[in-house]
Amino acid sequence: MEKQYQAERYLLIMDIIRSEKTVQVENLALRLNVSENTIRRDLNILAEKKMLRRTKGGAISIMEDLSESTFKERKDKNSDSKEKIAHKAASFINKGDTIILDGGTTSIRLAEKIRAMEHVTVLTNSLDIANILSETKGITLVLSGGILNRDSRTVTGIPAEKFFSEINADKLFLAVTALSAEEGLSDQNMYETPVKMKMIERAREVIVLADNTKFSKRAFSPIGDLTIADRIITDREPEKGYRKQIEEKGVELIVCLTNG
Repeated sequence: MEKQYQAERYLLIMDIIRSEKTVQVENLALRLNVSENTIRRDLNILAEKKMLRRTKGGAISIMEDLSESTFKERKDKNSDSKEKIAHKAASFINKGDTIILDGGTTSIRLAEKIRAMEHVTVLTNSLDIANILSETKGITLVLSGGILNRDSRTVTGIPAEKFFSEINADKLFLAVTALSAEEGLSDQNMYETPVKMKMIERAREVIVLADNTKFSKRAFSPIGDLTIADRIITDREPEKGYRKQIEEKGVELIVCLTNG
């Protein structure tokens, strides 16, 4: 319960600092009804994760440093790997499926792969995916509401969470920042995580899309245990012994060595 409250407090702090650009420990403690020492610890943790910058007596926002070019750089990173994974992932989509695509850069590649498909319903919180599929006649596109995250070009927050909690889907294609047999799935963006959790709850099958650089790592915001996934699609065989660890959890590991 304490961890859950701590995560909610982080979200509130980040909401405040995004809006006001600068915060003071004393003021935050009063607003969140916790001790100043608790706020100091929270700010230090968020600063370590590069979510804000600490100042004497408080913190300032660094969100202005993030731009659309940063997102474009992430889309281009490991481009060949993402292309292979998207190609393989598309083979799991059948006519008549209702699928969820999150806003990850590999999910965007997958959206490009399915434009020629027919009688598929796509639910997403990604502006880029919506743009890719908006004029595709064979796809029924449903875009959630929510608060715009300009860096990831997704919508998050309570409206997005509510939307995904009220739908059913055959498959979720889930992109993650990090994946570990011990630590599970995690994401660097704490605003995305609650939405991803709702997506997971409402999908009959969860297919994780993760290139080889995501393995044996842990990111800031936990999503859940590896057993959440039914399948993991990656581009390279993981380090020795890792396949066994994954498969012992009942998760299928698919390595796509080519685009074929």
